[in-house]
Amino acid sequence: MRKKLLLSGVLVVFLLFSLLPTPRGVLYDNALFQSVDTAALTYVNEALVRAGGSYVIARTINAVISVVQESELMVQPAGVGVTLALGQALDPVNDLVERFSWVMLACLASLGIQKVLIEISPWLSIQVLLVGSLVFFLMSLWSPERFAANFARLGKSLLLVVLLVRFCVPAIAWINNAAYGAVLEQRYDETINEVKRDLETLQAVVPDEGVAAIHLPEKSAGWLEKTRQALNQAAEQSLSVLDFRQRLEAIKRITTGIFDQLIQLVVIFVLNTILLPLFFLWGLLRLGRLVFAPDFGLMAEMHMRERMSGKNR
Repeated sequence: MRKKLLLSGVLVVFLLFSLLPTPRGVLYDNALFQSVDTAALTYVNEALVRAGGSYVIARTINAVISVVQESELMVQPAGVGVTLALGQALDPVNDLVERFSWVMLACLASLGIQKVLIEISPWLSIQVLLVGSLVFFLMSLWSPERFAANFARLGKSLLLVVLLVRFCVPAIAWINNAAYGAVLEQRYDETINEVKRDLETLQAVVPDEGVAAIHLPEKSAGWLEKTRQALNQAAEQSLSVLDFRQRLEAIKRITTGIFDQLIQLVVIFVLNTILLPLFFLWGLLRLGRLVFAPDFGLMAEMHMRERMSGKNR
């Protein structure tokens, strides 16, 4: 009974520290914890800036390609109309840019969720989950024996969730940022710089006007004037078609590079904002389940005995 009263007193003290603002700030929201949260938010904000910038670039590429696809050269030799569309070969790149935009929206949503979790984790973990865990532990001490084990199990489970919410979310942001700096940062910088250069080059070769039209000479002109205008018309058409073909080849070459670079950015952002955080969360969950397993202490003791017996041999 004395031990039960002592444990109950300790639990009540921690419960009060979790509910009252001043002691909660000293114990759970001190400068160390706040610095961890601030660092995690900084990492997530930097990732949001990168993802937002890439989304803006993708929309700019989409706008430029749309202008290219709508651009055309109309040539009318001998009264027969011929239309050459500049953007007929750009549909695959345009489709990829659209899908890249959706991927970037998903990455932005993932980063936004991580940021919200970091911001609410102090309140959710301490004032909600920890309070519930302590209440369950108190109930396990003073409830009938047949219910005590269930309340104790619920208390341990909530305590594990407290640790995950309070520490694992900032830890995941920190580990993910470290992985990004070690593996992905250089590749991202190189790829995004290449995309920006290709985008500037693409904007330079896009026709200034959507439609360039070449008209026949007026019927009222004399035959000599008509002949001169026809010769000028033929020369102008040849130059226009040659310029069109040069632009088309340049656009194809540039958009092929952009296609490859967007694939690289998709891989970088999906790894950095979705797959790696999920992998780290899974690893921390497995570690937490291992630590809080009922037979963890027995397993550790048996492992130490085996090591000691091996040394004695």
